[in-house]
Amino acid sequence: MAESNFSWLKIASFVGALVLVMLAVVTIANGIMTIGGGDALHGVFSIACGLVCGACAVWVYKNYQKK
Repeated sequence: MAESNFSWLKIASFVGALVLVMLAVVTIANGIMTIGGGDALHGVFSIACGLVCGACAVWVYKNYQKK
């Protein structure tokens, strides 16, 4: 019988990466809408936070690939 490669760490990493990607998309969209609404400073910071969330998602996914 073959051994299973089931790991809670892999599942948690994959779900965490998905959540971070969704958060990045929502945060960037909110930043764009905020800039369109006339508040450029908060919009730029929101877009920057979205990019950081995207970078964290890539980092978590790379760790998922290693495990």
